[in-house]
Amino acid sequence: MGIVQVTVTIRNPAEPDRTWDGLFRLDAGSTDCVAPGNALRGIGLAPKGRRTYALADGRKQTVDITPAEVEFMGEIVGATVGFGPDDVEPILGLTALASVGIEIDPVSQRLTRRPAVRMKTEGRAAAWARLADLMGGVSAKAAANGLTEARLEALLADES
Repeated sequence: MGIVQVTVTIRNPAEPDRTWDGLFRLDAGSTDCVAPGNALRGIGLAPKGRRTYALADGRKQTVDITPAEVEFMGEIVGATVGFGPDDVEPILGLTALASVGIEIDPVSQRLTRRPAVRMKTEGRAAAWARLADLMGGVSAKAAANGLTEARLEALLADES
């Protein structure tokens, strides 16, 4: 997937007039948001805890985190934001996207808005059916009727 970026406003929930705007990269492997620590401190946010993350290169890194309001694409959501190095490229995590019903379409490489936000997680069979539909060539009915991870991987391997 190519690089997808979106303009995001981070807002201090205790002082809503204190905000920071940045161009955030969407990272399909990131759960939470990350922003430059100096920008977060600059709007009065302070660490409320620490969390250990697995990085793309396999290393683990523990960073300060805080809850903040995150605004993008006309939506506002409460999200966990990590205090990154001052020169970090900001990242918009998938949790914030899912909270407002926005997903990354792996085929078109665009953000899509679901008609409704899910109140619960899809069951395993439904998730596999949806993945099969996105990948094409396998019907949702076939997927829901016993498509296994191994079979899906075999089908995908046959396509490449």
